[in-house]
Amino acid sequence: MDRIVIYARVSTNKQDFERQVQDLKNYAEKCQYVIVDIIAETISGSKELSDREGLKKVMELAKDNQFDKLLVSEVSRLGRKTSEVIRVIEIMTELKISIYIQNYGVQTLDDLKRPNPVASLIFALLAETAKLEKETLLQRISSGIADARRKGVKLGRPKKTSKPDKVFINEYKKVFNYLDKGLTIRAIAKICECSTSTVMKARKINNMRMVA
Repeated sequence: MDRIVIYARVSTNKQDFERQVQDLKNYAEKCQYVIVDIIAETISGSKELSDREGLKKVMELAKDNQFDKLLVSEVSRLGRKTSEVIRVIEIMTELKISIYIQNYGVQTLDDLKRPNPVASLIFALLAETAKLEKETLLQRISSGIADARRKGVKLGRPKKTSKPDKVFINEYKKVFNYLDKGLTIRAIAKICECSTSTVMKARKINNMRMVA
């Protein structure tokens, strides 16, 4: 008897994942699966895997061999980025865990834990779609830059847009206070909750003040 985990996701609090969960529970009961866990989260599918606590929990259970199949209502529940979806599927396949995708009615692995040819075709198309999307985006960016240059638009950071030193020093007093503490740039940035480039600029200003 297969052990399964149900995973559901919605993008906003205005949406409800109860329908996803109930439909998958009905399917699991019909197949006499043992439900190990039901994991649902509200987060954009465009977020990276590392930012999605629910999906990270699914991965942890998978690596601990806690279940045999993952049930989702559709591919987009795994993510909006095709590259992320494929990454999840590859990880699960390596762990010999099949993903059942309800709207397609297919599983990524067959009963012998071999890749399902139909599912493989679907994901090959997804991979090709991701490649085309990336190429199209790059073409649009290149075309946009070329068009802007033809129109005489100056690209890049406008000149003299950086803050005056006095304003910068006043805004980042805490950073300047830590410059002489013998800490690394990264450590100061972490303590002051700012970027390393900000700390580097503060150090440069500080050194110039000492020379003067």
